[in-house]
Amino acid sequence: MRRAQFLSIAFILFVVSLSARAIAQQSNAQEADAARVLRNQGLEHYNAGRFEGAVEKFKQAVGLKSDYAQSHNDLGMAYIALNRHGEALEHLRRAIRLNPVLAEAYYNLGTAYYNLGQLTEAITPLKQAIRLKPD
Repeated sequence: MRRAQFLSIAFILFVVSLSARAIAQQSNAQEADAARVLRNQGLEHYNAGRFEGAVEKFKQAVGLKSDYAQSHNDLGMAYIALNRHGEALEHLRRAIRLNPVLAEAYYNLGTAYYNLGQLTEAITPLKQAIRLKPD
């Protein structure tokens, strides 16, 4: 009898853990989808020259999915467009940490350093951008 109860409880716990895992995966997928939508809205603002609007959308995307390298890069790019180069550095470095082969982030990081007058610091990321994407 005890063995049957133990097996029943073990089975129930197993089913509950599977359900919890499925819910967590679904939630993560929904957050990723929402972050992509916000990023696309940010790109629309950016391409229309509405850089403040782009910053807001990219910040929302990063807030939803902090490990979304492309959104960190885009946020840095929008900060550069607003001449807020110091703020751009943080997000561009984060984009590179999250995705070390994201050539655009290296290019944007080099651009931010260049615009800050930090020419020596600009060289390494610009060279890396060329190495990663020579075309």
